[in-house]
Amino acid sequence: MDSKRPALMFVLGLAPRKIGGIEKFMRHFVIALDAAGWDSILCFDGPIATEFREFISSPYVTIESLDNQGHLVLACAGEL
Repeated sequence: MDSKRPALMFVLGLAPRKIGGIEKFMRHFVIALDAAGWDSILCFDGPIATEFREFISSPYVTIESLDNQGHLVLACAGEL
Protein backbone atom coordinates (compact mmCIF):
# COMPACT_ATOMS: atom_id res chain seq x y z
CA MET A 1 0.00 0.00 0.00
CA ASP A 2 1.09 3.53 -0.72
CA SER A 3 1.27 5.28 2.65
CA LYS A 4 0.34 8.60 1.03
CA ARG A 5 -3.10 7.35 0.08
CA PRO A 6 -5.92 7.31 2.64
CA ALA A 7 -7.19 3.87 3.64
CA LEU A 8 -10.59 2.57 4.68
CA MET A 9 -10.74 -0.41 7.05
CA PHE A 10 -13.64 -2.83 6.84
CA VAL A 11 -14.12 -5.04 9.90
CA LEU A 12 -16.26 -7.88 8.64
CA GLY A 13 -17.60 -10.57 10.96
CA LEU A 14 -17.27 -13.29 8.35
CA ALA A 15 -14.64 -15.59 6.92
CA PRO A 16 -14.83 -15.89 3.13
CA ARG A 17 -14.85 -19.55 2.10
CA LYS A 18 -16.09 -19.08 -1.47
CA ILE A 19 -16.88 -16.39 -4.01
CA GLY A 20 -20.45 -15.37 -3.23
CA GLY A 21 -22.46 -12.17 -3.24
CA ILE A 22 -20.67 -10.38 -0.38
CA GLU A 23 -17.27 -11.31 -1.79
CA LYS A 24 -18.22 -9.97 -5.23
CA PHE A 25 -19.56 -6.78 -3.64
CA MET A 26 -16.30 -6.31 -1.71
CA ARG A 27 -14.27 -6.69 -4.90
CA HIS A 28 -16.31 -4.09 -6.77
CA PHE A 29 -16.19 -1.77 -3.77
CA VAL A 30 -12.39 -1.92 -3.36
CA ILE A 31 -11.95 -1.34 -7.11
CA ALA A 32 -14.15 1.78 -6.82
CA LEU A 33 -12.18 2.95 -3.76
CA ASP A 34 -8.92 2.50 -5.66
CA ALA A 35 -10.29 4.57 -8.56
CA ALA A 36 -11.05 7.31 -6.00
CA GLY A 37 -7.48 7.11 -4.64
CA TRP A 38 -8.15 5.05 -1.51
CA ASP A 39 -6.60 1.80 -0.25
CA SER A 40 -8.70 -0.89 1.45
CA ILE A 41 -7.97 -2.95 4.54
CA LEU A 42 -10.29 -5.94 4.87
CA CYS A 43 -10.32 -7.55 8.31
CA PHE A 44 -12.16 -10.88 8.42
CA ASP A 45 -13.14 -13.19 11.27
CA GLY A 46 -11.26 -16.46 10.94
CA PRO A 47 -9.51 -18.27 8.09
CA ILE A 48 -9.72 -16.81 4.59
CA ALA A 49 -10.00 -19.10 1.58
CA THR A 50 -7.14 -18.97 -0.91
CA GLU A 51 -9.73 -18.66 -3.68
CA PHE A 52 -10.97 -15.37 -2.16
CA ARG A 53 -7.45 -14.03 -1.57
CA GLU A 54 -6.68 -14.56 -5.26
CA PHE A 55 -10.05 -13.09 -6.28
CA ILE A 56 -9.53 -9.80 -4.40
CA SER A 57 -5.73 -9.60 -4.46
CA SER A 58 -4.40 -6.21 -5.52
CA PRO A 59 -1.64 -3.77 -4.52
CA TYR A 60 -4.25 -1.48 -2.95
CA VAL A 61 -5.93 -4.19 -0.82
CA THR A 62 -4.63 -5.56 2.48
CA ILE A 63 -6.30 -8.63 3.97
CA GLU A 64 -6.13 -9.37 7.70
CA SER A 65 -7.76 -11.92 9.98
CA LEU A 66 -8.89 -11.27 13.55
CA ASP A 67 -10.83 -13.99 15.37
CA ASN A 68 -13.94 -13.42 17.48
CA GLN A 69 -15.13 -10.22 15.86
CA GLY A 70 -18.69 -11.23 16.69
CA HIS A 71 -17.75 -10.59 20.30
CA LEU A 72 -15.96 -7.30 19.69
CA VAL A 73 -14.72 -6.46 23.16
CA LEU A 74 -11.95 -4.14 24.23
CA ALA A 75 -9.27 -6.87 23.92
CA CYS A 76 -10.29 -7.65 20.33
CA ALA A 77 -10.72 -3.99 19.40
CA GLY A 78 -7.22 -3.28 20.71
CA GLU A 79 -5.79 -5.73 18.18
CA LEU A 80 -7.32 -3.74 15.35
